[in-house]
Amino acid sequence: MRKLREDLFCRVKENIKKFSRVLEKAIFEKHFEEGNDQRILDELTVYQNYDGGFGKGIESDFRLPYSSPMATSVGVRHLKTIDNLKEARKHIKAAIEYFESSFNAERNGWFAVPREVNLFPHAPWWHFNEKDGMTIIDKNWGNPSAEITAYLYRYREYTKELDVDSLVEYAINHIEEKKEFNSENKVYCYIKLNEELPAKFQKRLEKRIILHP
Repeated sequence: MRKLREDLFCRVKENIKKFSRVLEKAIFEKHFEEGNDQRILDELTVYQNYDGGFGKGIESDFRLPYSSPMATSVGVRHLKTIDNLKEARKHIKAAIEYFESSFNAERNGWFAVPREVNLFPHAPWWHFNEKDGMTIIDKNWGNPSAEITAYLYRYREYTKELDVDSLVEYAINHIEEKKEFNSENKVYCYIKLNEELPAKFQKRLEKRIILHP
């Protein structure tokens, strides 16, 4: 495995310490210094709303304070790494409840962000198009729906309203039917799903994922 040269690592460390948010500093310190899981959890809770979803700029290129499926997928992505903590599990359970409440039955998945995203600073790709009723991100079902499905599968003991197995099958069928891939982020979300599934599903997914250039 290739590694950063020591001088480059020191430059990265310096910039993280100088410019990063406290959350990213806590994650760095856990992996490379004497940081701990509890500090990461403490910082993650800052971004979680009362409805269980995440917002408040945890996905840093849109500043919507309200909960969104996209931001919540980021929150759970981090919580997953510390789910050995009992308190982290409580926050994950609340996030799963938010995923269930924000599920769009007609889409059989999730839209990334609500229209209120337009009221706050955001990158162009997060702009909600009133005519289409979605962002350009939502042209691809898998982002964030495939990743959210991964977390519903991993934490299915907290999932009460949705049929997780049906969602998994839908997600796999969706990518199997695609003839071309026009979104790297969508593939990344499918990789997250692949990480959580048993071998029989991984074989099907990997056949499609490896086709992405």
